[in-house]
Amino acid sequence: MLMKRREQPEKEKRMLEKAGAEYSAFRCRMLSRPAGEIYDACKKICFFECIHEYFQYNREISREFLDAAVQGGSILEGLWDTYQKYEYLGADTWEQIDEILDKYADIQVNAGKPD
Repeated sequence: MLMKRREQPEKEKRMLEKAGAEYSAFRCRMLSRPAGEIYDACKKICFFECIHEYFQYNREISREFLDAAVQGGSILEGLWDTYQKYEYLGADTWEQIDEILDKYADIQVNAGKPD
């Protein structure tokens, strides 16, 4: 279920702060690496940039994702892991990023539940 950005301002604020801090730390770590390592990480860098832009400009974020993101660990790394694990996911459009967020939320909700 999508929500307008201002329906849950505290939860959204916490998620954006958490993701923003993680993005800044990632960016600093990447920029301090040798050129070859940066080149090798280009796909991950592009992914983090796309997710950062999505969070910065998208006006609707699913409630399920917000709930999962504020309760879970690293948001961007979690999204990256989800993207890597499920080959059918893409990150080129906001619709594709919505799918990653939905899958991430589903994984977080079902974590710890017996199969």
